[in-house]
Amino acid sequence: MKNPDLITEMPAVRSDELFDGIIGGYMDGFRRMAVLRAAIGLSLFAHTRGPVSAERLAEDMGCDPVMLHMLCDCLASMGLLTSENGIYVSSDAASLYLDPESPRYQGTVLSNMFRRTDDWMDLEGIVRDGPRTDMSGEVYGRGWIEAIAESSMGGGIARVLSEVGRTVSIPSDGTFLDLGGGHGLYTVAFSRRYPGLRCFLFDRPGMTSVARRMFDDYGCDAVTIDGDFYTDDLGGPYDVVFSSFNHSVSDSRMCDIVFSAVRPGGILILRRHVRRGDTDPLRVMEWNLRVNDPEEKGKVRFGGSWLPTSEEYLDVMAGLGMTMLSREDLDDGSELVIMRRGDAGMGRTD
Repeated sequence: MKNPDLITEMPAVRSDELFDGIIGGYMDGFRRMAVLRAAIGLSLFAHTRGPVSAERLAEDMGCDPVMLHMLCDCLASMGLLTSENGIYVSSDAASLYLDPESPRYQGTVLSNMFRRTDDWMDLEGIVRDGPRTDMSGEVYGRGWIEAIAESSMGGGIARVLSEVGRTVSIPSDGTFLDLGGGHGLYTVAFSRRYPGLRCFLFDRPGMTSVARRMFDDYGCDAVTIDGDFYTDDLGGPYDVVFSSFNHSVSDSRMCDIVFSAVRPGGILILRRHVRRGDTDPLRVMEWNLRVNDPEEKGKVRFGGSWLPTSEEYLDVMAGLGMTMLSREDLDDGSELVIMRRGDAGMGRTD
């Protein structure tokens, strides 16, 4: 028999404190993601470049007019559309990044984001059976690097160029290496900003094919070099060596190789992950929903022994003969380090 006092007595915590206050907030985020996903799937932002009514939108898109009107109101409340007297138009941010015809469209970023929401929806199965494995084609494949390329169009590369220009003089007729250059857009940017540079990009064959396509798209005459930077010759030495977000900027085993690629008096520019925020439990969980190797389970975001958990990499570089010129935080997750190689450089003696 159930206890009737459960009906008449006030519980220690009211249910609305949990469901309206805490879980309700979770649901709001879920609802917003569902609205965004529907808008992207319907290509709505391709139809809101100029002012348009919900009725006209429904006709153009072949949608239910009442439901589409509500969808537009949701998007307006999220800041992705502006609304006045039933007329809608894309916000500036949506026009830049959510319109498929925009040169800054983040379509691959969005696809990867929606795939992660699908992974989260299967969290019960992943916790029971373990993370999805043998997904190297998705985790580190073309979609992964193309998403990084799209994301970098949002101001990240421009900010790096600004910091570099503020800190050092790049030789107008020198040589430039983008080490582990991936999508190649940093190479395109440096080539554009410093037209006299002879630019090279070194990476694995699967990445250099992406870079060459980017070079063709942007009219860049940079040269790609296929190889593994742990074992293969980088060429050079170069007047400027740049590397962003890979082992070559943090793994102290790479120091001799990177140092030797910079000519005496040359410049080394490193964009590196920093660990701030990487221990957030939700981000750590997301990082582990898909892994290349089951043994990788449990690592923090961008996990690996090569990460800058200490100053070892920079200390080794200083010992080899690099002088720190600048070290600046770019955002919550990365820093930009600029160093100059001494005229001679000592190299390792061990």
